[in-house]
Amino acid sequence: MSICEPTANEWIQNSRPSADGLFSEMIGGRILRSAAADQDGRRLCFLLGTLLADHLRLCGSSDRIIFGPEIRRFGAFNIFLTDLLTCDGDQPRLAINMMPDNGSSFYGLDKAFAYRQAGAAEYWLIDLREQFVCCFDFTGDVSFRRISFDQLLRSSCYPEFSCCLTEIMLEDEQALQELAVFYRFKKELYPAAPISILSDQKGLYQTEEEETYTADQFYRWIKAREELPDSSQFAQLLSGNISLPAPHAFRHQYLQGSLYLAVRSFLRQTGSSWQLCFSPLAAEMHDGSALDSVVRPDLFLIPSADHLKDDIYRGVPLWIAEIAEPENAVQTYLDKAQIYSYYGVPEFWIINDWKKQVMVFCQGQEPVLYSYTDSIPLGPIPGLTILPQDIF
Repeated sequence: MSICEPTANEWIQNSRPSADGLFSEMIGGRILRSAAADQDGRRLCFLLGTLLADHLRLCGSSDRIIFGPEIRRFGAFNIFLTDLLTCDGDQPRLAINMMPDNGSSFYGLDKAFAYRQAGAAEYWLIDLREQFVCCFDFTGDVSFRRISFDQLLRSSCYPEFSCCLTEIMLEDEQALQELAVFYRFKKELYPAAPISILSDQKGLYQTEEEETYTADQFYRWIKAREELPDSSQFAQLLSGNISLPAPHAFRHQYLQGSLYLAVRSFLRQTGSSWQLCFSPLAAEMHDGSALDSVVRPDLFLIPSADHLKDDIYRGVPLWIAEIAEPENAVQTYLDKAQIYSYYGVPEFWIINDWKKQVMVFCQGQEPVLYSYTDSIPLGPIPGLTILPQDIF
């Protein structure tokens, strides 16, 4: 049904949910009945909006965040129920809605192009049940992307902003959602099951090659590029897929150095012959198949420096520590966790500095989540306990 503008003006002033909890929206003069996001959807929008608000504040933007559910009017005949919105004054920029349970792609398309008419630069429609995001980009020619929750979600109108929805979702007073995702793919952690790279190939793995590599082929790939001024000399091979690293910030290097000093000092005091290594030294773990991996952990422990050849340790380290970054959290929590478990690393840590937490994985046991205020025993080194708040 279409209505005239005076009726729309009166209607929006009195718009509120009806007894059945539904709102009335108007898209191009047509009235639709829509439900606001449920509790899980509101939680996700709140977390996503908080990240966006932090980003806008840090980059000095005057854009503001509007948390829904809220009825907003754009033009004469568009009155939308928004779950999350960024605005430059009254001008919408990034509009975000949760897909209703009874929603359809037609609902998303209609609303997306209505937002475009209203001047929005971008529209995200989040399907919580199927765990993907439909991203409509209006900054140039209209473009569409379908991004899974496990992939890196990037904004076109805020180019410096990116996040992984799997990473930011939290359970109320529970462990990180990463742990739930880890359980979700747990069947892939064991040698009896095939292992696969779960991350976005075009996001985290920045090479143009689509084939997989064995360890020997990977070394030839690096050697062919040793004269090039790029980061290929620091590349990793993750289950046959080449991954190029991003430069580490000072905080990352500080955490790596502090943990190295704490562990190395204990080894020297106890007269241990074990050797503690750090990136870009590499550890090669392979079985001669497409599952070959050559990783450069932030820290890894080996029996002796005599086992290093050409700055590569060929074998399974006794202990590995990885420092996750927001931009590579999916790769660290999922891909590397699978690889290290598959090859039988006795113990590995994932350090999450922005949440002040350490996740410890031991073979044959459930992962344990520690905070920086907890004392964490380093299993392969008897007698050594790390208190992160004292060294970080």
